[in-house]
Amino acid sequence: METPDTYDVEMDAIQIGDRITLESGPFSAQEAIVQEVNKTHYILVLASLGCVLKMKIK
Repeated sequence: METPDTYDVEMDAIQIGDRITLESGPFSAQEAIVQEVNKTHYILVLASLGCVLKMKIK
């Protein structure tokens, strides 16, 4: 799988428990549940893939 190491992600007013759909990157079209919102990152749970994703905020 040949993909870039970073992606541009826009998130507005995301809160813990929100269900979102990823729009780009290797997990595009996957539904995720927001588990943590931090100044530096988001933690997303991708239940359909059985994994947790940490997304850094630029």
